[in-house]
Amino acid sequence: MVCEYGMSDALGPLAYGSEEGSVFLGKDYNSRQQDYSEQTAREIDQEVRRIIQVQYDAVRQLLADKKDRVEAIAKALMELETLDATELKAIFDGEEIPRKERYAVASTYAEKDKKEKDKRRVASIFGGTPKPVVG
Repeated sequence: MVCEYGMSDALGPLAYGSEEGSVFLGKDYNSRQQDYSEQTAREIDQEVRRIIQVQYDAVRQLLADKKDRVEAIAKALMELETLDATELKAIFDGEEIPRKERYAVASTYAEKDKKEKDKRRVASIFGGTPKPVVG
């Protein structure tokens, strides 16, 4: 079980490992010195795995429960590329997305991708892609 403040009921509100001194002569700034037993290290690993698995399962369930909304958002993003708060609220409420005039400040991803592919296409004075020489 995970406590409300992110602490583990199994391990308590303790910090394991003490911070090492200054960054000098190759010491890692963020490194911590292990000042606990191998058994405690195993318990920490098990508790971290358990917490991650519980949260992973919760997110999978949430996405499954809200699959229709996730798909509606994905579809709207493919069409419009951006959504504002009003549009997201409409999707969440199961309403039609309010249509409004959009201003293209930059090319869309699809337009950029097409231009990039066109640039890579081999040019030919005879029209079309060149044929390999057989000989």
